[in-house]
Amino acid sequence: MTTATQVDLGERARELFAEVPWSRWVALGDSITEGVGDSVDGYPDGGWVPMVGSVLSGLKPDFHFVNYGQRYLTTREIRQRQLEKALDYQPDLVTVVAGGNDLLLEGFDPRLTEAEFEPMVEALTRTGATVLTFTMFDIFSSGAMPPELTEMLGDRFVALNEVVRSVAERHSLLIVDLTSHPASQDPSIYSKDLQHANMKGHAVAAELVLDRLADAARATGR
Repeated sequence: MTTATQVDLGERARELFAEVPWSRWVALGDSITEGVGDSVDGYPDGGWVPMVGSVLSGLKPDFHFVNYGQRYLTTREIRQRQLEKALDYQPDLVTVVAGGNDLLLEGFDPRLTEAEFEPMVEALTRTGATVLTFTMFDIFSSGAMPPELTEMLGDRFVALNEVVRSVAERHSLLIVDLTSHPASQDPSIYSKDLQHANMKGHAVAAELVLDRLADAARATGR
């Protein structure tokens, strides 16, 4: 596993895919999907969505993608504001990353997050689209997070990831488990705000997405 640059991702994608079986990708989510994060020399700005989208477009000229990610949105707001637009786009590939802003709510309840996240992915999977989701990088394991914030948010983080994993399992979603990836422990992948990955971290996520999508493509025999 490398911390890939955009050029590296193109080479990696050519190694991974005999054929890209999708044509229309829509990305739903909050700031993680929008691409918020500090710039890092040697890595393109914009986040993991355009990193992945540009290399898949390079492999398949009729591959198109749209990014509806918007910072500050809770899971409920993502469902309310983005789901209908996503369904109208008629995608055959969807990514959904949600829950990070739920953690910051005073009355965070993982059951409420699940009650918004699950019907959203149900609606998307009913279309026949391939649906992929994430757990988040575990900044709490990196030593970058002050102890008082770890104490405040650590248990919430664990609970959110349990929601994502359980919903993914019930609905046979593809999942990129950033939480368990060794890169989580590297403080150099995080932005100064201690809430987002920087562009180096986004490149790690992009490579993992490509790996997971390639696994799914091979499973279909393509």
